[in-house]
Amino acid sequence: MNMPNLDPVQMAAEIAKEESQLMGQLLQQLVPPPPQGVDPLIEIQQQNLQLKGQELQQKGQESQARLAFDQQKLAKKDALDRERLQSMEDVAQLRANVSLERARQ
Repeated sequence: MNMPNLDPVQMAAEIAKEESQLMGQLLQQLVPPPPQGVDPLIEIQQQNLQLKGQELQQKGQESQARLAFDQQKLAKKDALDRERLQSMEDVAQLRANVSLERARQ
């Protein structure tokens, strides 16, 4: 690396560039390549995530089923309340008719 007539800033930049290239080559030689296949920890994490996803899906289905059940209960209660109200109105009408009949006699 013979660099004539470079100012100190250029010289430092060239040295840093060479040093960086050499360090990169050295690191490639020293660091072992990543293992082939899946890391067991990653596999366990993925399984845990799948289980959590299944649990969330199951909870969602349970919530939907509970909501549907509650809606059915409310619909039945509403129907019963309407029947009771109609029955009470019918009884009130019958009493009113009886009172009118008595008043007429």
